[in-house]
Amino acid sequence: MKKKIFSDVALNIFATLIPMFVLQFLLLPLVASDLDSNEYGQLLAIVAFLYLSAGTIGNILNNVRLINYKNYNDLNLQGDYSILVVISIIINIIFMILGLWYYGESLSVLSIVILILTSIFILLKNYMIVEFRIKLNFKNILYDSLLLLLGYIVGFTLFVISGNWQYIYLCGFAISFVFVFIRTGILKEPLAKTPIFKKTTHQTITLLVSGLLLALGTYIDKLLLYPLLDGEAVSIYYTATILGKTISLVIQPITGVLLSYFAQLNKFETKNFHLLFLLSTLVGAMGYGLTVLISKPLLSIVYPQFVEEALKYIHVTTISIIIIIITNILNVVILKFCDMRWQLIINLSYMVVYVVISLLLLYLYGLMGFCLGILVASIVKLTVMFVAYYINNSKVKIANEEINYG
Repeated sequence: MKKKIFSDVALNIFATLIPMFVLQFLLLPLVASDLDSNEYGQLLAIVAFLYLSAGTIGNILNNVRLINYKNYNDLNLQGDYSILVVISIIINIIFMILGLWYYGESLSVLSIVILILTSIFILLKNYMIVEFRIKLNFKNILYDSLLLLLGYIVGFTLFVISGNWQYIYLCGFAISFVFVFIRTGILKEPLAKTPIFKKTTHQTITLLVSGLLLALGTYIDKLLLYPLLDGEAVSIYYTATILGKTISLVIQPITGVLLSYFAQLNKFETKNFHLLFLLSTLVGAMGYGLTVLISKPLLSIVYPQFVEEALKYIHVTTISIIIIIITNILNVVILKFCDMRWQLIINLSYMVVYVVISLLLLYLYGLMGFCLGILVASIVKLTVMFVAYYINNSKVKIANEEINYG
């Protein structure tokens, strides 16, 4: 079992790393060299909103289905999710229209249509891939990532010809969607309700709200900086965070694999929670050291136009990202074994502190103040997460003692 977990983690990391590395360190720097700093900043803000809307909604549907898999399977139920998918697509389209109206003033009608279509592909692909996770078929996840990479390359070729960067994302996720659709039967399920539809819908809404708050923590930096400062500030900040967030993206598959296995468990020991925290902190410390070590030489190659300004913020932004990596790993335990309301409490408290403190410090100290505000919010989030685990664990112990006493 342990060997299988490690091999699945390795496959999932590899699957994430390949397309992400090519996109972040090869294709996007080439796009940046062809755009001015404000245009590239707008690109980053729009892509952030794209992932915030479609990526988050798709992932929430994925996680809800994974968490409830045993329940539906034991009761031999089929349905609910097709209805939730249709509703989610409508919500996503509304979000995208509003977001593109705000961030994409200079975009053509064709570009807007492409981005909305891309968002639908992202949402459906992120949801459908849950079938691979349920079956622990991480090889198919790897194949999907390779095809995603192929799509990025095809889209970049179209960008060179047309000048429309949107083709990179459209081609990547369209090809990925087709592969996952062919390899899964999840979209072929009936558009029907089951007796537990209401419960699943309530759980989906709760996770969607908390998931959007969680995703805001990843993308709100660009979404705030673009209108408050300008596209150039977004480009500099993105350059300062790209290596740290790359490590975050590499670690992210670990949480997916852990949740896939934790879905089979009924309890989680406190000593294992502490061990998970220590291991994730160790990995985070190694990631921080590596980021600081390679930042100047690597960024000088991929973003020479932004590197000098970006290096001023590297240390602070990387520490914040490492803390968030640790919280994301621990959140797998919170998600599975604690009351769903904690997801809302954790992410809401994080976003309130994030927005209030980072905007206040942005006003006082500029971009560095904004980065320090994010660091404070990250520490608060980690603290609340420990509080959530210990409170929930104490309640479980009291309940078990009452049962034994009775």
